[in-house]
Amino acid sequence: MGKRILLLYLLMFCIDTAAVCGAVTTLNYPGAANTVAEDVYKGTAVGYYWDAFPFQHGFIYDGSTYTTLDYPCSTATNILGIDGTRIVGAYRDASLNQHGFVCDGSTFQTLDAPGTINSVNGTGALGISGATIVGFYNSDRTHGFVYDGSSFATLDYPGGQQHDAVLDAHGNQLVGTTRLEGKTYGYVYGGAGFTLIDHPEAGSLGTYATGVFGSHIVGYYYDAAAISHGFRYRGGQFRTFDVSSALGRFTQFTGIDGNTAVGFYIDASGNHHGFMTIIPEPTTLVLAIAMLTFLGVRLH
Repeated sequence: MGKRILLLYLLMFCIDTAAVCGAVTTLNYPGAANTVAEDVYKGTAVGYYWDAFPFQHGFIYDGSTYTTLDYPCSTATNILGIDGTRIVGAYRDASLNQHGFVCDGSTFQTLDAPGTINSVNGTGALGISGATIVGFYNSDRTHGFVYDGSSFATLDYPGGQQHDAVLDAHGNQLVGTTRLEGKTYGYVYGGAGFTLIDHPEAGSLGTYATGVFGSHIVGYYYDAAAISHGFRYRGGQFRTFDVSSALGRFTQFTGIDGNTAVGFYIDASGNHHGFMTIIPEPTTLVLAIAMLTFLGVRLH
């Protein structure tokens, strides 16, 4: 009986299924009721918050200090991606038209895909890896794009309907979203083709792939009750992560660097809170069996 109990106990912790996030660091810009963390690089998180008016402002958090960073003379700024000292995002001008931007820490450069300069839903830069910037633009519909530092290239899932966006990049790996037959799917694109990502528990609101680092992809999906859950996707397998119910629900992962992920959740009052957490390496049933064999536990 003791060995069987040990077997069940180990399997409970080794099968890669739903889990509560580990140690969670909540990221709230001082004085702001709502904060969203969008990306992370070597422990530095970026995102945006709402002030009391409410206007949106970009922020950088280096692990101890929050710094506001707004596109000059903008009416709203969202920081959405970081790689080293370079950040990307979107801002609205005095006419409320939307533009993408890249900033090297002090100098801003506007990014407008062709034909979107005077557009309310114009261009948004969502992710950055080296010289590559990815995002979306609106013309006849929403398209994903890849910007190499000098020119824009459209990247849409073949057969996608109405909405495509590239949300993040790491090396030659890109992740994004597309809409097919009324449902949203995530995807990973490695240059040779697209692979759709659809969480098996996703309802009609679908799955969003928002961050990539090597073979790790993070994002979120909506279940049948329209509640969002964060996930890590690797090697064709999903693992769901939620913040503890004591913090809130509607967990969404938005970025990853190494095994550090950021995102946000919504509390019982409807306020948004950014967070940072470490995603543990997955364990599998094979590992559990190997452990049991090492301990001399037979499976019958």
